[in-house]
Formats: sequence, C-alpha cells, structure tokens
Amino acid sequence: MIGVVRYQHYLMQVEGISKQDAYTQATNEFYKVRAREEMENKIARQEAMFYGARMLEKPFSTKQAKVERLQMSRNKKLFEERQKEQHMRNGAATGKTFAADV
Repeated sequence: MIGVVRYQHYLMQVEGISKQDAYTQATNEFYKVRAREEMENKIARQEAMFYGARMLEKPFSTKQAKVERLQMSRNKKLFEERQKEQHMRNGAATGKTFAADV
C-alpha cells in the first residue's frame, strides 16, 4: 500500500488532483493491477497442472525442508571426518603427526 500512497502523492503534486480523487484513482489502479496479477497466476497454475506439474502443499514442503536440514547436518559431519582423515594422511606423508600440528 506504500505504492498507493506514493502514487496518490504524485497525482496530487504533478497532476493537481484533489486528495480524495487521487486516493480513489490510486487505489482503483492498484486493485486492477492486483486482480490482473492474480488472474495471471491462476492461469499459470492451471497450465502447469495441465502439463503435469504437481503443486506442493505446505506440510510436504515443511517436512521436506526438515529432511534436507537433517541430511545437510549429516553431510557436514561426514565432510569434517574426511577432512580430519585427509589431514592425518598428509601429516603422515610429510613426517608430521597430527598431534604436532595442534
């Protein structure tokens, strides 16, 4: 709605329209734009579903996000373990021990 207020101010300053008329015009144009966007979104969803897209429902999305966070946590632990192993191998190859590096 900030855009409506800015546009109202513009109409008042540049076009010389009264405060009430500027507000009416700004809100009418805002609602027309919003209605057009909602219609475009609705049509896009219908077309996507027609071509086989499945819309994700919120519980699925929330559940999937939780599963992904868990997997990322596991991957991070695995990565850290592999880094330690690599560090130890590099230390053994150069004659340094892991404890000496600390």
